Amino acid sequence: MKRTLVVFALALSILTPACRRRESHSTFAGAPVIIISIDTMRADHLPMFGYKEVDTPALDALRKDSILFTSAYATSPLTLPSHASMRRSGPVESLEFVRGDALARMQRYDEAIAAFRREIVSFPRNGRPYASLYVVYMLTNRPAEARAALVELAAANPIRRTFQFAASSADALGDRETASLWRRRAGEK
Repeated sequence: MKRTLVVFALALSILTPACRRRESHSTFAGAPVIIISIDTMRADHLPMFGYKEVDTPALDALRKDSILFTSAYATSPLTLPSHASMRRSGPVESLEFVRGDALARMQRYDEAIAAFRREIVSFPRNGRPYASLYVVYMLTNRPAEARAALVELAAANPIRRTFQFAASSADALGDRETASLWRRRAGEK
């Protein structure tokens, strides 16, 4: 028993230093975080991911002294909302608008309406979700709600340009009566 204890203690004294976490002396406290974002480029077409058909000496040099992340997740499939979300926290302008637009194109109108409403709550000065609400309501044969969306737009942004925007939105769908009303409000004939 005493011999087993001595062997165990000897093994423990040999292995313990090997199990300690070593502090890295190659780290740089307070190192800057550099995010490189290139629109419309496939990661698998870069040498750092094994591709041999191009040379990227500057990226390769940066890579040698960096940590390379191999997975990234975006808040949106579109560049503008994704980049905006990297710079701030909270709601991202146009994100719900883009979501609503995609849902409307898939004819998931109720979900699209909800997404446009979320965009309006967060960014009431953005005219696009109001115009898209107008379109979705007209497509679903709800003209009173469509016109109400334009009234909401004008209430949130009571300027001539808004009235012109409402008129052009109505014109685009052939709603001449509504377009005429908004042109008059804009001071046009």
